[in-house]
Amino acid sequence: MGLFCSCLESIEIQKKFEWRDLKELTPKEFSILKNIKLENTKQFSFEGLQFYAKVLTTHNGDNCRVCFFYKDEMIQILCKMNGYFCKENTKKIANKRLSELILNKIVKIKCGKNDIYGRTFIDVYINDPQGGSQLHVNYLMVSEKITSTEQKNESQQNFASKELSSFSEIMTASDRKIFFD
Repeated sequence: MGLFCSCLESIEIQKKFEWRDLKELTPKEFSILKNIKLENTKQFSFEGLQFYAKVLTTHNGDNCRVCFFYKDEMIQILCKMNGYFCKENTKKIANKRLSELILNKIVKIKCGKNDIYGRTFIDVYINDPQGGSQLHVNYLMVSEKITSTEQKNESQQNFASKELSSFSEIMTASDRKIFFD
């Protein structure tokens, strides 16, 4: 009897569902969509956008899952910390440190490009517990020498090198004091 009720409820829900917000394709849009190839499309990206986000999980010291409001809807994405990665022998300790810094906290994120796995590169900022400025978590992880800027391939290495050189340009003397004292 329970299965029968569930099926009836499902049918009722399907009857109520309408494609009211989906507009019809124009003939031109239909033709383009029909003939498009993977190499001719751009992957969706949050590149250049900034959000307040809650960190839901951390993984391997250089990945996390965050949620934030986008177009009035709460979404979650899988992210890769920008500018560094964790070697196999440091993943556990790096993840512990990253979790201490950001897990279950509301942080500021700056989104970059997506990596080859679809993860969004992010820079994460938290409030300095001693007051004052924001701490750049990515730079902090590198400065504590838990993580590495050596990447698995040349394009990742070039990307990380550019990011780390921009880190040092951004940091003020007081920021350096926070990180290195």
